[in-house]
Amino acid sequence: MSQAAHYSPQEFRFGFLPEETIGTALVPASGKTLQLINVDSISAPSLNTEIVSDVKTGAGRTAKTADLYVNSTLMKREISFSGTADYNSLPELLSAVMGVAEVSTDLFKIVVGHTPLFDMKTDVQRTDSATTATYSSAWAGGVNAGTHTVYIWSPIAAKSMQFKGCTLQSLTVSSDMGSESGRFKIEGSWVTSYNADLTVAAPNSSYVTAYSSNNYYLTDIDTHTIAGVSDPVMQSFSMTVENPTEYLGFVGTSEIKPEVISRSIPEISANWESTFKYDTDSAALFETYEAGTNVALTTSDSNNAKIGFTSANNVITSVGFAENAAQYVTVGAKVLAGASGSMLEIVAKDA
Repeated sequence: MSQAAHYSPQEFRFGFLPEETIGTALVPASGKTLQLINVDSISAPSLNTEIVSDVKTGAGRTAKTADLYVNSTLMKREISFSGTADYNSLPELLSAVMGVAEVSTDLFKIVVGHTPLFDMKTDVQRTDSATTATYSSAWAGGVNAGTHTVYIWSPIAAKSMQFKGCTLQSLTVSSDMGSESGRFKIEGSWVTSYNADLTVAAPNSSYVTAYSSNNYYLTDIDTHTIAGVSDPVMQSFSMTVENPTEYLGFVGTSEIKPEVISRSIPEISANWESTFKYDTDSAALFETYEAGTNVALTTSDSNNAKIGFTSANNVITSVGFAENAAQYVTVGAKVLAGASGSMLEIVAKDA
C-alpha cells in the first residue's frame, strides 16, 4: 500500500498564455503572465497516443513486447476545461477562440468577411492580414502569435504538463437562473499537435494572474431580444463559438512539428440557445422555425456593459416546450452573416 501523500483535485490549477512565436512554448516571466481559469476541477488531457499492440506472426498465440508500437508525434491532443467566467479570463478566451483582438473596449467581433490571420506557420510570428504588421492583441500587451501555451499545474514538483502551439477551437458561455443566481459558466477545448511536455516545473507564482472574483450574471442583461421576441422572461442563455483547427504537414528533424495551422475551415460558427416564457409574444416561434425566417439576437447591459451578445441574422434550428413554474420554450439558433458588418459581437468586461 502506497504511503505517499495524496492530493485534492482542487490543488491543481489550469492556465494559458499567448505565445510570441507559433509552436514555441512560453514560460511565464516578467510581462508574460500565465492567466488562470476558475475551473471546477481538472480534466485529464486527451493525449491520443497511438498504441498498436496487435499480435504478429511468431511462436505461440500471444502478442510479444517486440510487436508493440507507440507513437506520440503529430497526434492531435485535446485539453478540455469547464468552470466559471470572470473578468480576467473570459475576454482572453474570447480573443483566442474568435481569433481576433479587442476592436474597442471590451468588444470582440466576428466580421462578415472573417478570414484567419495569415502566417500560421511553425516558428514564425503571425502578421495581421489587413496591415501586415506583427499581430498583437490589447489584452496581451504585446506580440501574440495567435497560439497559446497551456499549463496543467500539478501540486507535485516537476509533474506539471505543458502544451505548446495550442488553439482554442470551441468555447461555450452559458447561464441558468436555476444555478448560482445565473452566474455565467464556461466550457472550452484547446487542441494542439505539437509534442507535449508532461514533466515541467510549476510556473513561477510571481508571473501568474489569478482569476477574478468579478463574475458575469444573466441578471446583468437588462435589455434583450431573443429570436425576435422583445424582453421575454428568460430562464437561461448559452452561446457557443466554434473555430475548427487542423495541424497540417510536418517540419523539423530533432523534433517533428506540424508545418501549418489551418483555422476556420469550413467556417467559424456560432450557435446559441435560450429558454424563456411561452406567451402571446413567443407562441409564433414555431411558425418562424417552420418558415426559416430571419430573427434577431440582442442581449445587453445598458448600465455597465458587462456582458452582451448581438447578431442581426439568425436562423432557428430547434424549438420546443420546456416545463417550468409556467410553460416555457427553448429555442436554438445558428448565427449567420449578412451582407456586411459583423456576424457576431460579444461584449465582455475585463478587470
